[in-house]
Amino acid sequence: MRYLFLILCAAFSLQNLSAQDGQIRITGRVTDAETGESLPGVNIVLKDTHKGTQTNLEGDYSIMIPSSGGILSYSFIGYISQDIEVGDQRTISISLVPEAQSLDEVVITTQARGQIGARNQQINSNTLKNVVAPDRLQENPDANAVEAIGRLPGISVLRSGGEGAGLVIRGLEPRYSSVTLNGVKLPSSDGNNRSTNISGISQYSLQGVEVFKALTADMEANSVAGSVNLTLQEAPKGLKTSLMAQSGYNDLNNYFGNYKLMGSVSNRFLDDKLGIIFSANPERVNRSVETLSAGYGLQSEEIDILMNNVNLNMIERIKNRASATLSMDYHVHPSTKLKLYGLYTHSATDEINQSVGFGIIGSGGINNTVSDNRDGFSEIMQTSLAGETNLGFLNMNVDYGVTYSMNRAENPGARNWHWSYLIPPGSDITVKENRRLYPEEVIPLFDAGDLSKYQLWSFGQSTNEMTDENLTANLNIEIPFNIGDMVSGYVKFGGMYRNTKRLKDLNDGSQHVVTNQFLKDFAEAQLDYIVRGTGSDRNITAVNFNDNYLSDFLGGDFNFGHTFNVDRMNHLTDWWLDLSQFYWDQGPEVWQNTFSDRTKVGLAQNIHASIISDQDIEENYYAGYFMSELNVGRRLMLLPGIRYEKTDAFLRGFETLEPTIPGNILQPIPGSPTEASRENDYLLPMIHARIKPTDYFYVHIAYTQVLSRPDYNTISPNIWVNTGFQPFQYISTNPSLRAEFWTNYDLQATFHNSKVGLLSVSGFYKTVEDKIWNRSWKRITGDTIIPYFGELDVVNVLGWENHPYEVYLRGVEFEWQTSFWYLPGPFKYFTLYLNYTYTQSETKYPTTEIVNIVPPEGGRPVPSRIDSVQAGPMLFQPAHIANVSLGFNINNFNAWFSFQYNGEIYTGKNYGVDELDPLKEHFYRFDLQLTQGFGFKALPGKFEVMANLANLSDFEEYHRLRGDLRPTYREAYGWTVDLGLRYRF
Repeated sequence: MRYLFLILCAAFSLQNLSAQDGQIRITGRVTDAETGESLPGVNIVLKDTHKGTQTNLEGDYSIMIPSSGGILSYSFIGYISQDIEVGDQRTISISLVPEAQSLDEVVITTQARGQIGARNQQINSNTLKNVVAPDRLQENPDANAVEAIGRLPGISVLRSGGEGAGLVIRGLEPRYSSVTLNGVKLPSSDGNNRSTNISGISQYSLQGVEVFKALTADMEANSVAGSVNLTLQEAPKGLKTSLMAQSGYNDLNNYFGNYKLMGSVSNRFLDDKLGIIFSANPERVNRSVETLSAGYGLQSEEIDILMNNVNLNMIERIKNRASATLSMDYHVHPSTKLKLYGLYTHSATDEINQSVGFGIIGSGGINNTVSDNRDGFSEIMQTSLAGETNLGFLNMNVDYGVTYSMNRAENPGARNWHWSYLIPPGSDITVKENRRLYPEEVIPLFDAGDLSKYQLWSFGQSTNEMTDENLTANLNIEIPFNIGDMVSGYVKFGGMYRNTKRLKDLNDGSQHVVTNQFLKDFAEAQLDYIVRGTGSDRNITAVNFNDNYLSDFLGGDFNFGHTFNVDRMNHLTDWWLDLSQFYWDQGPEVWQNTFSDRTKVGLAQNIHASIISDQDIEENYYAGYFMSELNVGRRLMLLPGIRYEKTDAFLRGFETLEPTIPGNILQPIPGSPTEASRENDYLLPMIHARIKPTDYFYVHIAYTQVLSRPDYNTISPNIWVNTGFQPFQYISTNPSLRAEFWTNYDLQATFHNSKVGLLSVSGFYKTVEDKIWNRSWKRITGDTIIPYFGELDVVNVLGWENHPYEVYLRGVEFEWQTSFWYLPGPFKYFTLYLNYTYTQSETKYPTTEIVNIVPPEGGRPVPSRIDSVQAGPMLFQPAHIANVSLGFNINNFNAWFSFQYNGEIYTGKNYGVDELDPLKEHFYRFDLQLTQGFGFKALPGKFEVMANLANLSDFEEYHRLRGDLRPTYREAYGWTVDLGLRYRF
């Protein structure tokens, strides 16, 4: 099948190349005559023929016409159409004039024009994609670009503190999507996988956003769910400046300190050949949240779900972000344009997490955990030099580029402290009747008000740094063809190379304070705020460490209790680390005489956490493709193609045997370095077909094969072994993992006209081979012997594998977008976006159970493994997604009222009892965005007052188990309002 596909592509190519005579290429840009801004989605047609095209997000277009010339017709709803005689011109750039608007004439609002441009791009695309209109990015004060993209069909948003942080496309978590900037992949920003968080990129720097649901052969194949392409703005004609200042309020925290600033300036020079645009955007936002988490389990085989613990978490989170972009384009020659752009984002999060946990099993207990993470940051940089040249030879179009991108994340000192509250013996809190109650009924049974009964149990510190560097080069060649009057199209081929260097290093250590008599004695002697308790251990108490008492938590449902003074705990930790360093520097003969053993000095190593996720990877990616678009008249488009991708990688890791006594964090981790290499290649056929029975209706069919490459943390050759204490453990990664191989089928029917707008129904079906899963199993007698263990050892094993079981994902998308310009009265000022997606999936969860079985010959039962497979939905996939946005635009007033809904989502799998499967309940929110423009006679340009009201319904996220209505997780982040002023001239 694949070889036949190649032969057909080659046949198309040979036929095409023989049909080049008598063709010329016309290029140019279409702009708004009043504002100078580019117009995307303008229709351009060679009169009296079927030949046509449209402008892209930057307003640029390219069209092949006979060398005999003709008349090009430019049309866009809301603008006066223009006809241009080609003659001997090869570059034709025009400005369209908006139609006059009065009470007696048709009114096309700014919202409607943006929507029309976006849907024209969608209609005229040769694949399946959705487009965020530029006005939705530029005119509306969304929190970030993620929120604007999240309103497209089939997309739901993962939020952090109420703010969009990740995109789930068609029910597949963010690692199944790719994000590109001007067509080039952004670096990975996740510590484990290949995904990119774009919440730090200012939407005001973007010209538009495209979301591709079905790939073509010229796109990187590591995009199972879809590919999100962000495009930067290009400078319009004339000096343009925009300034914005915005302040915000967070209801949950009664916080007024949010702000966002934005400034941009652009102009064109050298007779408009050179364009430069620069923008910068600093912001500060409070994303603090209040959450509840609870654990449940079964006490017997009966389905009697009992509460084990409840945790209340107060997360104080301030995000400080800044981004800047510089974009330059230079028309070296009418046939050649060069682009140089740079993007930089910096994100720093100041976060303090205070958590109190109530144990409701055993003898019960109260434990407080405090973490301080105020020094971490991450930054993304991408810079690219790209060009596009139209050659006379075969009328080919060549684009090329070299890009350097980098993500760096660093956390030089995240700290945590654990306090334990002494509960008197004989407590009856943990009786079974109480474990069946709701959290708000159980927590009042505890009393944790006496600070002298808190004891400092332990504290720790971790450092983490990661870099992901990429150097990418790409080349694409497109050759148009025309066969007679009915057949036209192009062949396209090219390739790409990318070198990725990725490093991740984590070091983690802790000190068990309650067993370290030296620390307690030194602290009491040297720190005047230390108060120790009674008893033989005389532990450090929380007296003088309290900060506040919080009685109104999660809407008044809970009494949180004491919070702790983070500055004082940091002082204690600093003092201990300085003291330990002083003794350590004097050598073993000094610190051993003082502290007895190395675990009592400074911090003891957490070896497992410190090595299992470390990464040192260099990966080379090679790709080549061939594709051809074949248009038969105006009614049929075929787009066959094939893509070849190859990766090879060299990986370094670490193998360690957990010592009986861990080392000091100041010492090297015991063990030995490991190395591995991996190499794989894939041939991926893809074909699209679009059938257009009429000018207003088409059916698009697509068959594509794509990949999901293993996450970085699954292939780094790290091994951690515990042979000293039972249960024995062997945890490893798998450098030999194969990429998940996905096959996709898409079908879309679309109806569109000037009044209905765009109405489409899409169906999709995805299957996968070599699904990657994290296998947990128990090694027993008779199994292959694992290194470091003997034949009789029982070992808990955790590792990564490809499993052979069938997995599928299917769904239906419905989309309607329209404006009501043709209706009377106020209705003509409204614009509507509406979409709904239903998804269904089934994946297999392989599991292993150890049971004691009597041998056939009799005797004592022996442990035996029974392998089985459980079926269930894929994780993090909402069955229902709905988005509705109603816009109103008159004169200088702009409003959007939005509703978003996600249905129930499974977030995990319990391999023993289905009733213990965790899920997230449905979620919805309402948002309102307002903009009012005005001007002053004494000042040029336009002022705008902006308001963004988010989560007006104050909806909380709620998680539970399949078989129980009580919460496993609640999150409240409140509603927010942002007010701003923008001045553009």
